[in-house]
Amino acid sequence: MPPLPQYVCAILHNRRGEVLLECRPADAAIAAGRWTCFGGHREVDEAPEAALRRELSEELGWQPGPLTPVVALWVGGELIAWFYAAECDLAVAELRLEPGRSARWVGPQELAETPLSPWHAATLHAWRSGEAVVSLPD
Repeated sequence: MPPLPQYVCAILHNRRGEVLLECRPADAAIAAGRWTCFGGHREVDEAPEAALRRELSEELGWQPGPLTPVVALWVGGELIAWFYAAECDLAVAELRLEPGRSARWVGPQELAETPLSPWHAATLHAWRSGEAVVSLPD
């Protein structure tokens, strides 16, 4: 059986080619002050897709339609996260964000100027390039 990731994330995109990102709080344990995709930690006995649906419900008060696995993120030879793509055409104001978090739609031309988490930057680049695996050094 292939390994399961610790984390699951969603590349939420709209028909204009934008992706929905969140800015992590300055005191966050991971990627503090950086922009990332939505998602989080998978519980030990939780299926990856179920974990992502739970995370999106908790973080956004929203449930996606179909989730398509698109990129596996490996760091230092260890599987860290599976990223799924899903369509989302909601305005940020329609989402129920967790306290201390903000979100915005980012177009393809804005991604390079957005202070993304390095893991998420590499994954979004891979997704846009049609690559299914990102392998980063430790």
